Amino acid sequence: MYRWVIAWRWLRSLPILWVSVVGVALGVASILVVDSIFNGVIAELTRVWRGSSSDITVMTFLPQGGPNGAVVPTDAVLRTLLGVDGVIGAAPRLVRPCLLPPGMKLPEVIAIGSVSRRSLVNVVGIDPEAEASVSDLRGFLARAPAERRVADLSRPFDRGALPEAADAIPLVVGDRFATALNLERGALLDLMTIHDIDETSAREQGIEPRAGRFRIVGTFQTDSFIEDLTRAYAPRAELMRFAETLAASTEIAVRAADGVDLTALVARILPRIESFGLHAGYDAPVRTWKQQAAEVLDAIDNQRQVLDLCLFCIVVVAGFNLLVSLHLMVTEKLRDIGTLAALGGGPFGIASIFTALGVLVTVLGSAIGLGGGLFLARHINAAHELVASVTGRRLWDEEVYFFKSIPVAFEPQVIRLAVAGTFAVTLLFSFLGSLRVARLDPVETLRHEA
Repeated sequence: MYRWVIAWRWLRSLPILWVSVVGVALGVASILVVDSIFNGVIAELTRVWRGSSSDITVMTFLPQGGPNGAVVPTDAVLRTLLGVDGVIGAAPRLVRPCLLPPGMKLPEVIAIGSVSRRSLVNVVGIDPEAEASVSDLRGFLARAPAERRVADLSRPFDRGALPEAADAIPLVVGDRFATALNLERGALLDLMTIHDIDETSAREQGIEPRAGRFRIVGTFQTDSFIEDLTRAYAPRAELMRFAETLAASTEIAVRAADGVDLTALVARILPRIESFGLHAGYDAPVRTWKQQAAEVLDAIDNQRQVLDLCLFCIVVVAGFNLLVSLHLMVTEKLRDIGTLAALGGGPFGIASIFTALGVLVTVLGSAIGLGGGLFLARHINAAHELVASVTGRRLWDEEVYFFKSIPVAFEPQVIRLAVAGTFAVTLLFSFLGSLRVARLDPVETLRHEA
């Protein structure tokens, strides 16, 4: 017990040791805050992508009409998928990239793992009732501002009290898209796309873009800058007529039952769809949402690991500072060491006091770092606004980092690893510092005292 009492008294009386405490606290807090932000970004991307694309996507569009000019029968594939054990919902989608009229430009955004195209929007043709069984579209529609929200969440393409327009296709756009182009609910928008053609018609007729008029019936909001800027929804049947597509869908979204292993489900789906020739058009015709998002998620996770390693260097520096402080203390406390030796304290017993001192530094630093890190992470957006108001520069820009506010999610395993790593490093340096005390000759120590 005396070791801890002496170590605590020395810690209180030597301000230089508090530099090590601050270093440990900064290291732990930095790792906690940065890691929680990265975890928050990954969690939000998962929410958006899984809510938009569902659990599994089956590609159904075959280039140039598929093998021998065949077109994949969407309804047959849909029935087959619904008969697979573990599938609770399936919805066809028709995705068409469409050009905006000249003069209408979306913001050019270079984000993590993604580059937006200034004048291109992906229009997704859906059947609302089927889509509701596989995605969180209704939740995204409900997030939109009241003045731009669709009239009926279950029937998003219902024009409601909007004026009729000849041949205008109802369109639901991202709220960021509507804001960027100053489009209110009821506005008309002209879009162009290239219709599906085979090689014969391409030689005989050439490639002519299809132009069509769309009526904005509402907006949706995912809180992801890219998704809300470059995606729109239209009735699948009307989009098919507008684009003159050969196939009724380009993909089918599949919702898995809770607890079903998606990789195993993909393995069950693949043999059931082989007869439709989908393997002829794609190396991986069936992909989970993780496989689709792997490039971006892996990039973010890699950045997180690199930053965690860099921030852990703060803890290592604090450990070196502790080592130097302990060496200085040995010289300064020779009188106390001599007294303890005279009272019968052994070399390793006296050295353990310095190890206990390192433990106290680690415990105090880790506790302060955890408390400060948790507080800062929970109030990171308020802290960001304060820094922005003082410096006049925003460090977090939604056009770069996807989201308007900084998302935060805590991962207990990372917190435990950060604290465990901190203890390992600082205790190692404490042990190294105490070795000098263990090697001291008690006679020489008493002679210094005399």
